[in-house]
Amino acid sequence: MSKIMNMEFLNNKYVSNTVLSGIPENGEWTLNGFKLAYLIACEMSDYRIFIKKDSEIDSFDNNKIQEHLETVPRSYNISRVKYQEITGVSYANISREISRSCDDLLTKITTLPNPFDPTNKKSFEKVQWFSKARYDDNKGTITIDIHNDMLPYFVVLVNYTKLDYKNIAGLKNLYSARIYLICKIAQNRFNSDLQIKISIDELKNRIGLYGKYDNIPRLRSRVLDVVYSEINDKTDISFEYELHKTGKRFTDITLKFSQKKDKNKQLEQPKRQYSEIEHKSTDEQLNLDLSEQEMIMSAQLFSYGIPRSKALEYVRGYGVDACKTGIEKLLGEIQRGRDIKNISGYLVSCIENSANSKSSKEIKAAMNFAEELAQDRKAQEMERFNSFDAYINNNEQQILVLLAKHEVNKKLTDELEIDMLRCLKGVVGQYEDLESMSPYYLTLRFKGDFLNYANIKSMVEKLEVASKEERIAKLKEDLKAKKKELEKVSGKAKGLVEKEINMLKVAIADLV
Repeated sequence: MSKIMNMEFLNNKYVSNTVLSGIPENGEWTLNGFKLAYLIACEMSDYRIFIKKDSEIDSFDNNKIQEHLETVPRSYNISRVKYQEITGVSYANISREISRSCDDLLTKITTLPNPFDPTNKKSFEKVQWFSKARYDDNKGTITIDIHNDMLPYFVVLVNYTKLDYKNIAGLKNLYSARIYLICKIAQNRFNSDLQIKISIDELKNRIGLYGKYDNIPRLRSRVLDVVYSEINDKTDISFEYELHKTGKRFTDITLKFSQKKDKNKQLEQPKRQYSEIEHKSTDEQLNLDLSEQEMIMSAQLFSYGIPRSKALEYVRGYGVDACKTGIEKLLGEIQRGRDIKNISGYLVSCIENSANSKSSKEIKAAMNFAEELAQDRKAQEMERFNSFDAYINNNEQQILVLLAKHEVNKKLTDELEIDMLRCLKGVVGQYEDLESMSPYYLTLRFKGDFLNYANIKSMVEKLEVASKEERIAKLKEDLKAKKKELEKVSGKAKGLVEKEINMLKVAIADLV
């Protein structure tokens, strides 16, 4: 039988995935902004510590928490490929959507109690979640900086919520994503199927609908029924809801959810308990000169509960590859449902076995996985190469005209040709990174021909557009010629020339 709960479990200072579900914030989310925040939370997973029980929060040593937070990076990189995978945005619109998602993140502000007047509810402190967002189109990297004051809400968590990347990626509705997260946090928090009964207003506030959909039939048809369908069709839980009346008015709602029996167990990297965090003094005694990769791997081993000094020794002694293979072996066992009591001890044995058997099945599996990723990346590149070729084919005549004028260093004066050049510059810019990866493919269809990527790129960079004065002068010259032609023609031909004269006059007026 499922437990019946209220929403108090989301109101603690430290809550699993509070960054997405538990902290009240100002401003509404976009779906892609919400998913970008989820990716950032995933990137921070190696640095999380969690508290098993709410009752343990007050007894924790804040100095040790602060010591751990000082080791947590403030800046995180998300690849363009990963963003595209989770959002489903087409490559043609990727830069625009990344910009919108970054705008979304930078508007997120949390209201907290004033630390100098914490008991006064009228006093407050407002904190921006993210302090900076950058996008490098050449490298395909989104970089997000987290505000220092928000780190505890990302890193120090009550309990541990297991979320599968595929479940989040499959959701196309923002409210489905937010309600799904609430359900998963509750499910993992209490290790049980649940029913959560809350007021309709509180639920709307939690998912970003405050002040909207006061009409219950519209709320049901446009939000709740959509959420019901998406969560049941695309995630690992079964979801239902029930509306309740107080008198004649709907005032409350019960969310009912349970784990689907036919779904594989969800996998998430285990996070270590706070009580296992050690002091840094042993690191200083070792005085090891580690590379950046070795430092990152030692931090990962530390997050699994291996003492920091031992983590450094394993990385130096067995190597980064053996440690990485050991982690993959551990996660594979967890995914298959194995109940591992001593995570850190089992991981150490996996690392040792990996180091002693370089031809092991685990290493082969890791190599196969890397090969699959490479093939997927290659397929995505080929799809873009084909898109470029298709664009060139569809606009062949217009592009050939531009190339011919480029060959004789002739400036553009025709408005249609100028518009075509602007569009072509945008297309060439979208595919510029592919030229450095494999220039062969970009000339595959037109290899040895005049119409190829190298010529087109050179043309859009060097072809000049005539100044406004030059274009007006050219139009006036054409107008003068047409007026002379008008004197020599009659009948239908005269009517056509008159139309051309009127069009030239309009074009001149537009430029003037």
